[in-house]
Amino acid sequence: MQNRQMQKNAKKIGRWKENEERRKKQGNRMVELKLDWNQIESIDENLFRNNEKLITIHLQGNKIQVIHPNTFIHLANLTTLHIFDNSIKNLDESTFKYNTKLEELGFGGNELTVIAPKMFENNVELKLLQMSENHIQSIGIETFSNLPKLEYLSLGNNSLEIIQEELFIKNKNLEELQLIVSLYCKINCIYIKTKLN
Repeated sequence: MQNRQMQKNAKKIGRWKENEERRKKQGNRMVELKLDWNQIESIDENLFRNNEKLITIHLQGNKIQVIHPNTFIHLANLTTLHIFDNSIKNLDESTFKYNTKLEELGFGGNELTVIAPKMFENNVELKLLQMSENHIQSIGIETFSNLPKLEYLSLGNNSLEIIQEELFIKNKNLEELQLIVSLYCKINCIYIKTKLN
């Protein structure tokens, strides 16, 4: 009786090892991760290390304050990232550097005051960028210059003090610009494309 039980256990362990080997060879197949409206306060910088196939990540409505610059470094296939409505105060300019397929990025509703001028330098596929309802005070002229496919941009409800006319000059496909500014913001925009009117 005991012998049979040992044989059954050995078979289970054997199957488990086979499955583990198969998983290692195939890699993680998860392509979408939705963790909206939880109580997540932090994300380990190695969380996505073995999830290279991820295409979509939703982390909206959590309590995240810090995102390490290497958090998304292994996600070369990522096309959609939503980190709306958290408490993020800073994003390093290299945060999205390796996400070259990113098409949709939303980080509105956070506490950002600064956007690094080269933050989107490698995100040439970006079509939708939502960064409203932060505390952004200024945006450098080169910030959006490497986004030729950008179609939608939301900058409303920030603390912008000035918007330069050259800011959108290289965004030839920009169709919609959401720009609700305070009374104190000086808009220096002689150049606003007729497409946006």
